[in-house]
Amino acid sequence: MIGVILSLAFFYADGQRAATKLTTTRAVRELTHNEAQSGHPVHLYGVVTFTTNPPDAFYLQDDTGGIRVVWHDSNRVLRPGMTVRVRGATTAGKFLPEILAAPNGVQLDPRTLAVQPRSFNLTREEAYYLDAQYVEAEAVVQRAWVHEPWLKLDLARGHGQIVAYVPKPLGVTIKRAMGLRGAVVRVRGVWQRTNDPKDPSRLLVNTVDAFEVLQQPDPPQERPLVTAAELNRFCSDPIRCRLPVRVSGIVTMNQIRSMLYVQDATGVAHLYFAEPVHEIATGQVITVLGFPRAAGTSDPPRVENCTLLDRQPTVSTGELPLPEPLAATAAEAASGKLDGRIIRLTGIVHSFTRREKWPTYTLLVDDLTCTVILLGDAQEVPIGSTVEVVGAVTRQPFPNFPRYPFAIFARVNDVKVLTGPPQPVVVTTWWTGPRVAYLTAGLLGLVLLAGATATVLRMQARRAAALAQRREAENALLESQLQQAARLGEVGQVASGVAHDFNNLLTIINGCSQMMSEVMTDDPRRAASLAHEITRTVQHASSLIRLLMNVSRQKQFEPQLVNLNSVVADTAALLARVMSEKVSVRVITDPNLPLVVADTAWLLQIILNLAVNARDAMPQGGTFTLTTCSPEPGVVRLIATDTGVGMTDEVKAHIFERGFTTKGEAKGTGLGLATVKDVVTRLGGQIRFRSEVGRGTEFEIDLPAAPVSRALSLAG
Repeated sequence: MIGVILSLAFFYADGQRAATKLTTTRAVRELTHNEAQSGHPVHLYGVVTFTTNPPDAFYLQDDTGGIRVVWHDSNRVLRPGMTVRVRGATTAGKFLPEILAAPNGVQLDPRTLAVQPRSFNLTREEAYYLDAQYVEAEAVVQRAWVHEPWLKLDLARGHGQIVAYVPKPLGVTIKRAMGLRGAVVRVRGVWQRTNDPKDPSRLLVNTVDAFEVLQQPDPPQERPLVTAAELNRFCSDPIRCRLPVRVSGIVTMNQIRSMLYVQDATGVAHLYFAEPVHEIATGQVITVLGFPRAAGTSDPPRVENCTLLDRQPTVSTGELPLPEPLAATAAEAASGKLDGRIIRLTGIVHSFTRREKWPTYTLLVDDLTCTVILLGDAQEVPIGSTVEVVGAVTRQPFPNFPRYPFAIFARVNDVKVLTGPPQPVVVTTWWTGPRVAYLTAGLLGLVLLAGATATVLRMQARRAAALAQRREAENALLESQLQQAARLGEVGQVASGVAHDFNNLLTIINGCSQMMSEVMTDDPRRAASLAHEITRTVQHASSLIRLLMNVSRQKQFEPQLVNLNSVVADTAALLARVMSEKVSVRVITDPNLPLVVADTAWLLQIILNLAVNARDAMPQGGTFTLTTCSPEPGVVRLIATDTGVGMTDEVKAHIFERGFTTKGEAKGTGLGLATVKDVVTRLGGQIRFRSEVGRGTEFEIDLPAAPVSRALSLAG
C-alpha cells in the first residue's frame, strides 16, 4: 500500500513540476529546508555505503558527496558496495535534505563505480561538512561496549573524539571489538551528523571487519609510565598523543566514583573511568591504564576510559596518609591551578548542614565562600568558629550542592577548630551612689562641650561631603564620557562597514526596480522574481541596521533567550569591515549549542572589543577565529583566537585592569578588556585567556546555558 501511494505521489509530482531533475548529491544537499520540502525530482547514480537495520533506508555516495535515501522494499536487500540508480524526490529530513524513493525507484546497475572515502580527522570543524559522506579515519580505539542494537567504539585522535556504531553485533564480533582497545585502526564508514542530543552524531560502520588494525595494542605492563607533567607536554603526532599510558599516584579525591584525582611528584592528573569504581580509597597509591587528553589550560591533564591495574595497600584498616598539604589562598584555589591537590586553608564557619550523607560547612576564606564536604560523620561546629581545613580542592560542580568558586573534600580528623565563636564578656558592676553623682555632673559638662563640638564638626562634615560628592560626580562623568567615546569608536568602525554594504544593497534594489519596470507587462514571472529579490535585499539591509542599533544602544540588561551562534554569524560580516584588509575572519559554530539568557547588545560588545584588540595585535595581518561549543552540560563557550604578537607576562598580569593599555594614550582607553570582563561577570560567566609572545592570544568565555524552566518563562 505504501509503495502504491509513493508511486502515485511521484507520478503526480512529475506531472506538476517542470523543474530540472537533480542528478548529484551535492545539488540535493545545497537545497534549503523549504526547497527540499517542495519535492524536487531526483535521478542519482552512486554506490551504497551503509544500510540500516531494519532496511528502511540506506546511504548513497557519488563523486560529489553523500546522502540518505529513505526506501521501503521488503522484497529486496541492498548491500554496501552495490552500484544503484535512484529515482525519487527530495524531502526535508530530521536534520538536512534527503531523498524519498518509491519501491521501484531503486535499480541495480551492472557497472562498477569506485568512490574514494574522504579523509576525516574527527574534529568538530570537519564533522560539520561531512554529514552523510563516506569517510576514512585513522584513530586509537579507546573503548568498546554493547548498547542494543549497536556495538559502540570510542575513537580518538588529536583533539577529536567520536563514537563508531556497528549494527546488530554477534558474539564473535563483540569479542574481536573488545580486543581492539588501545589499537591504532583505519576505519571506513558514513558520518551521520544530527542536532538531537538524544540521538548524537556518529560514524556508521557496516561490520567490525571495516576496522583495519595498523598497530596492535601492547600489553598493559609494557605501556610507558608517565608523570602528570608529561601528560600536558606538546605532542605533534595526533595518533601517538592518544595512545594508552600508565599513570600512577596517590588518590587525593574519589567521591564521584567515576572521576578522581591522583597526585605524583610532578603534579595532579584527572582520571575518568568508563564504569564507577568503589574499591579505591583516598590515600591509596593506584596505577591505571588510560588514554591521555591534554587539558591545555590551568586545569589538570585528563586521562579517559581508565581501567585499574594495581592499588596499594589493597586492604585499608584506617585512614591512609595523604601528600603534604600546601598552604594556599582562596584566590589560588578558585583559579583552578590547585585542582586535585591537598591544601591547607583557614576560615570562619558561616553555616552548617547535612546534604545526603555528608556534613557540609560553608566557609568564608579571604572574602571568598567555599564548601567543605566532610567524608564521614562529624559533630556540628558552632557558627563563627575559626577552623583549619586540610583536604583536596576542586572546582568540579556536584549535584545538590551549592556552587561556590571551589569545594574542599576533607576527612573528619583533618578539620581542626582553632577558636570558637566570640563569647559575651561578663563585667562586675562598680556603680555606687557617689560615683553616679560625679559621673552625672561630668556627663552634663561633656554634653554641653559635645554639643558645641558637634555643631562645628557637622558644618565641616557637610562641607567635606559636598566636596566629595562633587568630585565623585566629576569622576563618574569623566569615566562615562571615556566609555562613551570608546563605544562611539566601535560604532564608527562598524558604521563604516555597514554604510559600504548598505550602499551595495541600494544598488541592487535600484537595478532590480528598473528591470522590473521594463518586464512588468512582457514577463510577469520575471517581474515577480525581481520583486522577491528586492524584498530579500531589503530584509538584508534591515538586519544590518538592526545590528548597528544593537552595537550602539545603551540600555539596561534585558534578559532574553539568545542563540550565540546567530549573534556570532550576524556579527561576522561586520567584523570583516572592522578588521584590516590583512586580517581574515573565521567563524566555527557548534550546531548543538544550547541557548543562553543574555542581552544581544552585551554579546555584540564582547565580540567587538575582542575583535578590535585582535586586530591591533596583528599589524602585519593574520587570522581572527570565533568558535562556539558546549564543553560540558550547562556551559556555552565562546573562543576568540588571533595569530598576533601575543603578550608578555607583565602585560598578562594587568590586561583586565581598567585604564591599562599598551597602545598609547592617543590610541587606546584601557577599557576594552575591562568592559568585557565586567559584562561576562554580569552574565554569570567566566573568562580565561592564554597567550605567548609570537604565538597569538586565545580568550575563552564560559556562559551558563539557559535552564529549561528559565527558557520556558522567557519564551512565555
